[in-house]
Amino acid sequence: MKQQRGPDVAPEIGWIPVVTFVQQICDMMTATTTPRGVGHVYAAAHYLDAWVAVTDPQGWNEEGLVRLRQWLNKHDL
Repeated sequence: MKQQRGPDVAPEIGWIPVVTFVQQICDMMTATTTPRGVGHVYAAAHYLDAWVAVTDPQGWNEEGLVRLRQWLNKHDL
């Protein structure tokens, strides 16, 4: 917990062995009411550029990626 924290992480959070671990596990399993893309409710559109960089899909261009990103956002994925 010494690294720089994300903007949605409270500065009061600290590490207490076992206690913090159990709290984090429970939070990850139950915190599903946050908006898509916040916390552990992931948004596919946020990771599109990373997947393109890793997979280097043949035949895709920027226009196709823009359309895919729009589709993902429209369908809340």
